[in-house]
Amino acid sequence: MFRFGIGRKLAVSSAVTALFAGAAVYNQWSSNTEIRAANDAVSREETILRGITQAQLAVSRIQLSYKSVELARDAAAADAAVKRALDEASAAGKGLERPIAIALKPVVLRESERTVRDLAAAVKAYAQLGRADLYGWPVDAAAAGASRDGIAALIKRAERTIDESVANANRFTHEAMTAASERIAAATRIGPVAGAAMLLSLLAAVVGLMA
Repeated sequence: MFRFGIGRKLAVSSAVTALFAGAAVYNQWSSNTEIRAANDAVSREETILRGITQAQLAVSRIQLSYKSVELARDAAAADAAVKRALDEASAAGKGLERPIAIALKPVVLRESERTVRDLAAAVKAYAQLGRADLYGWPVDAAAAGASRDGIAALIKRAERTIDESVANANRFTHEAMTAASERIAAATRIGPVAGAAMLLSLLAAVVGLMA
């Protein structure tokens, strides 16, 4: 019967042990990479959600500015309300710059930013049309009504795009966390198996050397 020499036995044993050790190292590296990716994804979506939250607040505050224009008693009050609306839109746009740059689906965020800006501009236009009386001009009822309808449509559009952005951020966060959890579970299963395999290969080597 053919018998391996001690040197060859040691070489085979070392190769098998190195193979299992490499598998264990790769498994750990892969797990760490997956976890880092998940953490990066969660951080990214948190940044996006902060921008979206600011846009949501801007829409609410612009609506309040719109009501202020409706209730204004003079041009100065209407102008102040319009300025607040424009400032809110500007702040929301700046708050969405980073989210748009890092988002997996930036199109919806861009649409949200554009809609908030259009909404503020519509409030400004309404001050000139719906409250023309404050500036000493006659009010065109048809134009004022169309302006109100336009604002209502923009509010609905802003709410829809913002809701979609929130849904995207939540979905991507969930997917990242699920992938990380699955990878951790796999690593937990594979790690002990690789360790046991290395131990068995070492024991086999000892037994082989003694034979």
